Amino acid sequence: MQRKAACLVILIIFISTLSFMGCGSESASEQDGGTEEHTITAPGEKTQGEETFVQEDFQETRALHCVGSQPANNALLSTAPRQVVLTFTKELIPPSEIEVTCEGSDVTTAPTSSISEDRLSLSVPIDAARTGNYQVEYSVTWTDGMSDTGSFGFSVQLQ
Repeated sequence: MQRKAACLVILIIFISTLSFMGCGSESASEQDGGTEEHTITAPGEKTQGEETFVQEDFQETRALHCVGSQPANNALLSTAPRQVVLTFTKELIPPSEIEVTCEGSDVTTAPTSSISEDRLSLSVPIDAARTGNYQVEYSVTWTDGMSDTGSFGFSVQLQ
């Protein structure tokens, strides 16, 4: 019984010490009726007056025979890519096209997309020189005349 009483006394002293040190209690300005505001900014985080970038979560719709893309879906890049490349397992023919937009504006820098010599990839140069979310939409046609479409996106956050 004496042991329980001693533990209880020690616990009361510990809690009193925490309250005296300011842990778990109101700050002086709050006790006086004032309000105290604390702002913590992480490294690289923008402060008041600057826009905060929010990466979009893109839902990928992959065309048949598509095995990859550069940039990848939902990639967050710190440098601007110069092009978008799609890779397929089946040979492509015109009119296969890629369209890339940022905030609704077309960012492709060539009038048409290019099919590689082996006909297994499709690319388009882009101007991704600003921070933002980039939407990629494409339509592809194969040598047998069949076609399909797909879409994905990536984000660029320039420092």
